Amino acid sequence: MVSRRALLASGTSAIASCLVSAQAPSFAEFEPHLELFDAPNDQSQDQLARNEGYWERVRSQYSLDPKFVWLANGPGGNAPRQLLDRAKAYLEETATNASYALPEFASILESGSSAQLRARMAKTFGCDDDEIALQRNTMEGTATCVYGLPLRRDDEVLSSVLDYDACLSLWRLREKRDGIRLRLVDVPTPAGDDDIIAAFASAITPRTRVMMVCHMTTNNGQIFPVRRLGELARQHGIFFLVDGAHGPGQLTFHLHELNCDAYAASLHKWFNAPRAAGLLYVRRSRIAEIAPLFPDASLSQTTAEKFEYCGTVQYATPAVLPLAFDIYDRTGITNREARLRYLRDYWMAPLAKEERIQFFTSADPRLSCAIASFRVKGIEPSKLKKMLRERYGLRIKSIEEPEVKGLIANNVAASFTNSIGDLDRLLESLTSILRST
Repeated sequence: MVSRRALLASGTSAIASCLVSAQAPSFAEFEPHLELFDAPNDQSQDQLARNEGYWERVRSQYSLDPKFVWLANGPGGNAPRQLLDRAKAYLEETATNASYALPEFASILESGSSAQLRARMAKTFGCDDDEIALQRNTMEGTATCVYGLPLRRDDEVLSSVLDYDACLSLWRLREKRDGIRLRLVDVPTPAGDDDIIAAFASAITPRTRVMMVCHMTTNNGQIFPVRRLGELARQHGIFFLVDGAHGPGQLTFHLHELNCDAYAASLHKWFNAPRAAGLLYVRRSRIAEIAPLFPDASLSQTTAEKFEYCGTVQYATPAVLPLAFDIYDRTGITNREARLRYLRDYWMAPLAKEERIQFFTSADPRLSCAIASFRVKGIEPSKLKKMLRERYGLRIKSIEEPEVKGLIANNVAASFTNSIGDLDRLLESLTSILRST
């Protein structure tokens, strides 16, 4: 009979043998092929926006659902396979090894961020390294400002009826908890820059302490005149916070030129990084007055790094962000912006001629980009959404928010993962519905 001690000894020996012979993980198969994203440098921006061969090559780098044409890209973008494959490999390695010994993890701190990532974000979006922090999404960065600013009872916060409802909920909780006042400015749909400036200027009172606006709204794609609103806020000593969820990867901007005190954004939407990637910019002179959501006594209170700590995080997403920035640089933000506007115009212009269709988004390139909203008279938005999905395999968004004047509509947001064929299918389907109802 084999003794228990001998059995344990033999088992321990076998395990040790396996550990010794185990090879370190190899990620050679995930070496990036960035040349696939290289934009031709011998074409004008307008020519490149219409270069279906180039954009089809970019599109081929994404995994797409063959059952549907996805035209509701506002809530979240699709990350390239190169990013996803590498992220999955990193996630599996950390889940099974738990040693975090890979070279790719060497510079990553417990927060998931690193000095290198902050430097890359700062260079890309136009600020200094110590003014930007890695976040998991726009909401986290916005919440840091909402709950970290020193506000008192009856202090006023101005925002817009077009702002994202979840961000407004953050302020409503503080309104309930601390007695501040949230006031929403009515903005036409669509609106011109002067309309928006006038609406906010007339709403400012001696009690106004914070102004929060979207860089681009999620429901109708309205681009707000952020720079001019920042000047207005500064004239009145108002903290100016921008919800930039749809900015990175869609719009060309430099944070230092926006005149904002803080800018929270996501990188998983138009920037096409994996989920759980975002940023928070805070102008250096305002960092000290904002308390972090999760304080870490070991961090300096004079840089934006203090906003990064949130306990244990997984390293897969931050480890692939450098590759996401490389892909972003290869395509080029001005090229991306031009392509998105071309796609928007491609489907929007023919529909604008239809008598039964009302648009809530301006076609002016200064006022919108990829996202546009419309209503088909006589068809409820939710019904149209269902018809397009069930009959034609098209996925779009429906909006039914009566508190927003007139904005009961459908929303289309075409991205780099959509082809001209997708948009032809949308136009043919809507034309068929218009003729049959």
